Amino acid sequence: MTNTSSRPLPLVLRILDRTHDWTHEDRFNQRLIIPAASRTSVRTALAAVASSPRERRMDMTAIADVMLFAWRPLDAGDLYVTRISLE
Repeated sequence: MTNTSSRPLPLVLRILDRTHDWTHEDRFNQRLIIPAASRTSVRTALAAVASSPRERRMDMTAIADVMLFAWRPLDAGDLYVTRISLE
């Protein structure tokens, strides 16, 4: 990710599987801060994703959504996402 802004950008990475029940506790949520005027890679262990739902293991063969969103609206051109992948 590239932050072209002069301020840090707070983001959230959210991952959920097909049987997600739409509660906060039943998905992977990771808060991120992308430093100002920087380019960085964010890596998260798949084991952390799999174990994130409180009452069960996430079905890693049935990932339904990978979302990256900002806590507030960003100005056009503030953030560039080069690639998102689960590896």
